[in-house]
Amino acid sequence: MTDTTMAAPPPSLRVGEVLNRAFALLSGDLVKFLALAAIALSPLILLALLGLAAAHVTTAGSASVGMLAGFGGVGILLFVLWMVLSVLGQAAALYGAVQKMRSQDFSVGESLARGWARFFPILGMVLLQTLGIVFASIFFVIPGLMFLTTWYVALPACVIERLGPAASLGRSNDLTKGNRWRVFGIIAAVYIANAIVQNVIKYGLPAIIGSIVSTIAILLWMTIFQAFNAIVVAVVYHDLRVAREGIDIDRIAAVFD
Repeated sequence: MTDTTMAAPPPSLRVGEVLNRAFALLSGDLVKFLALAAIALSPLILLALLGLAAAHVTTAGSASVGMLAGFGGVGILLFVLWMVLSVLGQAAALYGAVQKMRSQDFSVGESLARGWARFFPILGMVLLQTLGIVFASIFFVIPGLMFLTTWYVALPACVIERLGPAASLGRSNDLTKGNRWRVFGIIAAVYIANAIVQNVIKYGLPAIIGSIVSTIAILLWMTIFQAFNAIVVAVVYHDLRVAREGIDIDRIAAVFD
């Protein structure tokens, strides 16, 4: 790549187009993407079901302190397991999204295998990313949001380009230059929509359909959101590489062949 190419400002992301394409990819293979997301969220789903069981027993008047404490201990283990599986689920969904963008089919098992193949580098990258964002947010919210935006495509950089943890963050920093406001707009749109839907389900539905059904509805929505969010990251990564480097999806995904 020449210096002239590097100096030229990259074409802009189209926020609406990114979200529309991500939705089309999700709806085009909904069952597989939801299966990957459900596997990633399975510890949280189990914890929520345990919470419902504990609440039901408590209401019946027969819960013991030991039983509830046991749920608390299980909750900690499930939370740690969720952190691990979440990394795997995001990487697996990323593989599926890239395959769909190149008009190729994918399987849940193959996607999970691809995720595990890069598990430790991804885990290291996520830890560095989380620590950086949390540390920046301690001083003020804005630096934390800046880091979140700058490192938004670190995961696909780690998986697809096979970079180490720190190199993945640096690669994301390079790719997002010139498009960070649009990347931030995508992040804001996705998470604001998620917050609105979750609040409607959490505070609006219990009075209509009951707390148990509304909890199940929240879990279903979290699964949908997990899948959609992973696909959005894949689409943004693809578009940023096309904008900056002019390569097509087959060259991006060549590492998977």
